Amino acid sequence: MDVPAGDVLVVTLTTTPPAEDSEEETEDDFSDWNALVAQYPVLNAYPAFSGSFTFLDYTTDNMFYEAVKIRARTSDADKYINTIKGKGYKKEDGKDIISYMSPNRIGDYWRYVQLFESGVSGQTDVRFFNLK
Repeated sequence: MDVPAGDVLVVTLTTTPPAEDSEEETEDDFSDWNALVAQYPVLNAYPAFSGSFTFLDYTTDNMFYEAVKIRARTSDADKYINTIKGKGYKKEDGKDIISYMSPNRIGDYWRYVQLFESGVSGQTDVRFFNLK
């Protein structure tokens, strides 16, 4: 739009207010988790992770440990911390990394959930690690 020099143009902007939070809870999406568990059955021993993520790595020594690492939105990782705390996982003190340990052995293994800075804004790396 061209406005001749010296003229005044008044512009009014109207925005739609954000939708209020519904009192109904939205259902969590576990589809990515279920697909990952199908590929790495060791993850059956952990509480399900909701939300989308990127698979990063799988490591094992075939006897003493297995580890699966994903990258997820930090908000989903924070939500997962609440999930595992509700299942009795306890934060380990004095560690250089944020690490939560299962309340007891699941199968032959202690289960750990470890969280790392990913280096990507708004993303957190989560490692599911078991140890005999």
